[in-house]
Amino acid sequence: MTNGSADESAGGLNFYNYLNVVAYVANLFFVNIIMLFDKVDLKSNADVSAKYQTIVTPVGWAFSIWGIIFAAQALFTVVQLLPTFRSLPQVQQGVKYWYALVSAFQIVWTFVFACEMIWISCVVMVFILSSLCALLQSQSRAASDNTRKEFWLLRFPFQIHAGWIIAATVVNINLVLVASDVSPVIQAMVAALSLVAILCIALSALVFPTSTNVVIPVTLAWGAGGIWAELNAPKQSILDKFSNHTINVFKIGAACICLILLFAVLIKVISDWREKRHEIGRENEEGVHLAADLEDAYT
Repeated sequence: MTNGSADESAGGLNFYNYLNVVAYVANLFFVNIIMLFDKVDLKSNADVSAKYQTIVTPVGWAFSIWGIIFAAQALFTVVQLLPTFRSLPQVQQGVKYWYALVSAFQIVWTFVFACEMIWISCVVMVFILSSLCALLQSQSRAASDNTRKEFWLLRFPFQIHAGWIIAATVVNINLVLVASDVSPVIQAMVAALSLVAILCIALSALVFPTSTNVVIPVTLAWGAGGIWAELNAPKQSILDKFSNHTINVFKIGAACICLILLFAVLIKVISDWREKRHEIGRENEEGVHLAADLEDAYT
């Protein structure tokens, strides 16, 4: 596979490299820039979210994570054009066409959500998440040199995106209930299950992958922290719909999930670091024994 990559690099850029550029530029334009023009008569995500406020909608500043996502993917888009990266398996067999699908669905979601077609937006959001999960799975199967450079440039941009889309999917599901004017009791039950789902998914990302994935749990911890912050000063629509007790339960629950995930990530990172140190120690010890045996053999 390495030789094939080298041959592709010598041959120049290919379809997937150009597709990634088109996907990023289109996503950036339609999801962000077009909303800045006054002639576009569409509601912003913030306006629609405020209209259909849920008890698990994060505070406004939590959505600033999109800045990191777009910046990281901009860096990926540039470096995957360079000879060093453009034909690596993580790009060609990993990202492949999945990022283009993610971007296409995200553009569709932007317009559907702006038109307040909440049910359809939820379905499209699931397609975004499914495409991101397929991308991550594809990257996990592709050959990797496991360097920090490869992780931060080629894998991190999509892991943080997937983590946030998991949180966004949860919120979108709850938005459907609000838009459908479902009773507050049902809304609270689904919201509670949503928080449990966030916790379980985040912990699963730490346990099941062959390589540690701390980005998704940290991103979901960020989302949970955003829910806690929002419920510290809930909007009037939430106060009118839920009792103070219910709001406090969700506020404490979100805070606990945030802290649990951060603590779990810390434990996982320390555990992996210690295990790696032990492996290096064993390898060094074996090297010393081998050198001693060779020395004895020639004396």
